[in-house]
Amino acid sequence: MKPCFSNIRPFFAPMKQLVECFILSWRHSRGHCFCYFMVLVAGLISSSPLFSQEQNVHGQSSHKQNSDEQKRLYSSSYGSFYGSAGQSVEQSSWQSSRDGSAVGEKPFRLIQAGVRQSNGFTSLARVVPEMPYNAHGYNTQERRASNQEVARSSGSIYLKTKQRIITDKGDIADASIRRCLNVHAQLRVREVTVLPDGFLTAVYGVKEEGAERLCEQLSVCAGVEYAEQGQTLQPHQSSFPTPNDPLFSRQYHLQRIRAQEAWALTQGDSALVIAVCDTGVDWEHEDLAKNIWVNPGESGLDTQGRDKRTNGMDDDRNGKIDDWHGWDFVGAADEADLRSGRYREDNDPKPRFPNGLVPQELPNHGTIVAGIVAAEVNNARGGVGAAPRCKILPIKCSTDGVRLDGIYRPYEAVLYAAQMGAKVIVCSFGGGRYSRAEEDIVRAVAAQGVLIVAAAGNTARLTDNIEYPASYNGVLAVGSSNAGDRASASSDFGVMIDVFAPGEQILSTATGSEYTESFSGTSMAVPLVAAAAALVKSRFPEWSPMQIRQQLRASSDNVLLGTGSALNRPFGYFGRLNMHQALTATFPGLTVQNMSIDAATGVIQDVQPVALRFTLKNHLAIARNVALTLRSLDGRASVLEGVQQLGTLQAGAEQTVNLTMQLDPSALAGTGLRTADFVVVMLADGYVNYQRIAVPYNIRPSQSAQMLVSPVLDFSLVANPVAQNTLQAVVVNSGSTALNITSLRLSGANSSDFQLQIQVPVNVNSGASVAVPVRFAPQVGRSGERSAQLTMTAQPQGVPMLGAIAGGYDFTAVQAEYREFTDGTPLFGGAGALDDAQITFGIGFPFRYGAEQYESITISSNGFCAFAPAESLVQQSAVVTRPLSTFVGAKGYIAVVASDMIFPTTTISSGLQGDVRFKTEGLSPNRVFAVQWRNAVLKSAPDVRINAQLRLYETSGRVEMSFGDFSLPATRGTVSVETGLRGNSSADIHARRVSEDIRSTWFGSAEAHSNEDACEFSARALPPRGLLYRWSPLASPRQIVLQPIERSILLRGLVANPTSVEDETNVVTNAMANAVALRTFPNPVQHEVFCDIPPLRGNAVLSVVNMRGEIMWQEQIQQMSSVQQIRLETRDWAQGIYILRIRSPYQTLQQRFVVLR
Repeated sequence: MKPCFSNIRPFFAPMKQLVECFILSWRHSRGHCFCYFMVLVAGLISSSPLFSQEQNVHGQSSHKQNSDEQKRLYSSSYGSFYGSAGQSVEQSSWQSSRDGSAVGEKPFRLIQAGVRQSNGFTSLARVVPEMPYNAHGYNTQERRASNQEVARSSGSIYLKTKQRIITDKGDIADASIRRCLNVHAQLRVREVTVLPDGFLTAVYGVKEEGAERLCEQLSVCAGVEYAEQGQTLQPHQSSFPTPNDPLFSRQYHLQRIRAQEAWALTQGDSALVIAVCDTGVDWEHEDLAKNIWVNPGESGLDTQGRDKRTNGMDDDRNGKIDDWHGWDFVGAADEADLRSGRYREDNDPKPRFPNGLVPQELPNHGTIVAGIVAAEVNNARGGVGAAPRCKILPIKCSTDGVRLDGIYRPYEAVLYAAQMGAKVIVCSFGGGRYSRAEEDIVRAVAAQGVLIVAAAGNTARLTDNIEYPASYNGVLAVGSSNAGDRASASSDFGVMIDVFAPGEQILSTATGSEYTESFSGTSMAVPLVAAAAALVKSRFPEWSPMQIRQQLRASSDNVLLGTGSALNRPFGYFGRLNMHQALTATFPGLTVQNMSIDAATGVIQDVQPVALRFTLKNHLAIARNVALTLRSLDGRASVLEGVQQLGTLQAGAEQTVNLTMQLDPSALAGTGLRTADFVVVMLADGYVNYQRIAVPYNIRPSQSAQMLVSPVLDFSLVANPVAQNTLQAVVVNSGSTALNITSLRLSGANSSDFQLQIQVPVNVNSGASVAVPVRFAPQVGRSGERSAQLTMTAQPQGVPMLGAIAGGYDFTAVQAEYREFTDGTPLFGGAGALDDAQITFGIGFPFRYGAEQYESITISSNGFCAFAPAESLVQQSAVVTRPLSTFVGAKGYIAVVASDMIFPTTTISSGLQGDVRFKTEGLSPNRVFAVQWRNAVLKSAPDVRINAQLRLYETSGRVEMSFGDFSLPATRGTVSVETGLRGNSSADIHARRVSEDIRSTWFGSAEAHSNEDACEFSARALPPRGLLYRWSPLASPRQIVLQPIERSILLRGLVANPTSVEDETNVVTNAMANAVALRTFPNPVQHEVFCDIPPLRGNAVLSVVNMRGEIMWQEQIQQMSSVQQIRLETRDWAQGIYILRIRSPYQTLQQRFVVLR
């Protein structure tokens, strides 16, 4: 992991229309809107340069880009904030990459499917951006050279199990786990912690080159929920020259957060412990020694009269010997030790400097952090910490070796801190990728009433769901601000950052009773927030970590991007810590929890509108006039309802909120698992809060008619007496049949202010899109917010062309008798267990499958058969185990229990032998070809046993699958197989789907809508013995009856009749941006803004106007067939909001941007 500090100086990293200041409506704000920063409402600071900096081994950053490179970075968008209204799909900024994801977007991986709730909904699936492990673990040169973010292995593995796997004697109880570990020498296994739903165990001494393989082997062992590599993180800091000034007067950060006023109320409590998990703390420092925690269980004399601190005994039985003032989790491990996961733990958490290392470098990090937290007060030495009466628990997570570039075993340090009674834990480090083990530890610690405070990072990028532990649920994430009370140029930003605090050139303690202010970064901001949390805890000891977190956030000052009120906070820069206000003011504490969706597995899988349900909870003081809405961060989806007025919410009260979400056409760009990201905006009198949510979706091909439309059209500010503005709603036909739009209807109180610019009917072919132009033409004299609803009805045309398999069979399920056979021909795969074997064999009679007739069939040991496969099904580079979705061509597949299976000579679970047999029986014309898979076990779940048969009937052409005994332990969870028929295309399927999420059983299975559907089973939901699936050929192909499709589009506009700059400002505060293909990317440091001009029909006028309507710049531009970028000089423009407009005979586009000084 990376320690959080940086030397990026005056560069203000632009953001791409993520940072928006959402303001209360007129009835909430009561008309009190103030000046320009009140209008940071839409499209504030565009184009975050994601991954635009190199990171050296000490977490420092460098900016060495020329202007062309900067342009490229500013052009790489995170995604339009308000979506793609006005664009066709072809013009969407979300372009498809080779892997199907959008350009610049990380692929996602599914961590955990959603769980069916009692209300019938499913909790959102857990998905995270994918990040590879560094192939060389410790060496990060390749990562720096390729500018690729990777996770660094720490030579350890964490595995979670349902049962305890280590006996009282220290042996491994589970035989399968023991076999996996025995082939690796010098491994050490230790139980890390007991979780609410299992046990977390660590394996140390794992060599980098074997770690991934060992994780795979452990993952398939019975009772193992997951096995994953441990990570090495880094501190977040950098160095600056140290002025030679008096100490206390240089501690500006204490003045900024109003610490002295807070100290009049409390300076903390010696019983309240703040743990510093870092590079070590000089616990003998003159300004720290009296505030170092002492372990009461390792202090005093033992029964033999010896000093417990040095008696070599684990007196408090916590697994650590003589840890009387903290612990060192790494010790003097050298590089070879670190590569192999060997650590030399000891009881001295003080950093020890190796030869040749400059003392100002990394080992100082932890001592500096500790001094910011709780340096002693009124001792006539040095400075003072923000919580000077609290105790510091020093925990060292770095080596004393010759190379110091990381934080090792930080989450074990977090567990130790909680075990020893810390109530606040300082984590001034980060990096790596999402880890289930780490999140389990965070959750377990939070359940003990402990608050973790973590650094957001110093890469000047959007850090939501990228930087860990800051992005884990329940962690208080901290950004950095400077002496001028603005966000630090290097600080990461994002909705998930709770609060900022001063982090530049913070004077504090350094190793050897020295002092320094040469470090900056989010690492230095974290201890200030942790100290504030400790003071809040000491004043309100009954408060939970969530209550403390929400209090610190709500009480922060909105100053990071300029003067602002408590209500117009920018999304990515919520506020700077105000310690005094956190102790004195009362606020609501609104958060969203229990997010669920009406979609199987918690993932949206089609384009239909979907219901979204969650709970709004108030953790703190009473909240009056509560209002809630969702705003899209990437334009991939919208919520169809407007602001939800929820009235009053008492302290501790909860309220259920129901909304409807609809994907935008831009969501169809690319394929695979992705997310539609939202910000939940929660409002109350004098209060606002934001929370980010990610709704996963994976749109799958379908044989049915499907239509996707722009959910919302937001029109820009329009001034009276007469103005007209036209946007285009995009309609995409993502189904398999043509659509005919037969009706377009406007409704609502303000429907007369909107005009349709297209006549029906409109035909949309399969896979095509069409634009429906809507004009916003408010009547003279009207002003304020205007809204209406456009309802669109489309009739599917014709009948979908089903393939020979999808349309040629009728399915039934019956209960029969399962008869195992022992004769016939066995399938041999060589010596040992039968694995990945196949044989092509004569059926014994002509068999018609679909539209063709076959004399032979290919049988796979992986639970399926194929007709005329184009290549081997078992070649090692691409073994086919999922035939319904495979890319390996064949004229047809029949999947019975298709999965990656093995037939051991003796099965693990029962001692029974397994095999695959086939035979032809009976007499012409009633012969039957049978295949049997007996006592198969799954490679991924060797304690699962499967028995099944396939029969093909000569005269009728019937296909039957019969299921025998299935078994697996209750601890295994859910596994799946493919069951069904497929033609020569993966779209031509007639398969079954079994899932608890859709309430289908094996006997009452549902028809699969995609080749990705499968049949799941678990210990409580097994196919009954003798269940028979029968596919019978139809005399005439079946047809799908298509119903009309209806979709709604929300139309919103704003009409202004300004009499002053302030009036105009107030109106813009409630306006929405028109995020069409016209895009702006401001760069405040260089006094410039880059503009992407979309393709234009005909000549146009491009202009920039200020909020007074004055033209700042204007130019004629010619017709363009592709996107062009221009640069505008803003050096002479005043600070404020500007509108970039394009007017042509065919379209009017505009986009707002902000100029900062």
